[in-house]
Amino acid sequence: MMNLELFDKIPFFESFSEEQLQRLYPLTERRVYQKGELIRSQGDVNFELCFLLNGAVDVKVDDQFVVTINEYGEIFGEMSIAQHTTSTATVIAQSDCTMLVLNFQELQQSLIGPEREAVLKNFYKACSEILAKKLIRTNQIAKTFKGQ
Repeated sequence: MMNLELFDKIPFFESFSEEQLQRLYPLTERRVYQKGELIRSQGDVNFELCFLLNGAVDVKVDDQFVVTINEYGEIFGEMSIAQHTTSTATVIAQSDCTMLVLNFQELQQSLIGPEREAVLKNFYKACSEILAKKLIRTNQIAKTFKGQ
């Protein structure tokens, strides 16, 4: 399956036009990681958005387990991209896994004018929706601790 076809199945790309997806296609690559392999370290500079295609990864913050990502199309890297900061978590392959990786720095450099504005608008819209969902989940977890 070509990367372009993968976009249709990943919710992040729902608001992107066909033309925008065609511009993103050459900026993506598939990467395979082996169980136990370090994918990203907390504090590292990050320009990549990763979409899980298969397998599972564990996310840790300050060496503490936070969550397992194991659903097709789930994303990581959006926090550091949206905030222009270093990686906020360490990500380790829990099993053999495959990612679709989009280099955001290359994306920004490859676009100009109105096309750039339109793509970045969709990009930040998708990031904000994901971050809002993660915040809601975090708030629900926090409520359970508050009652203890």
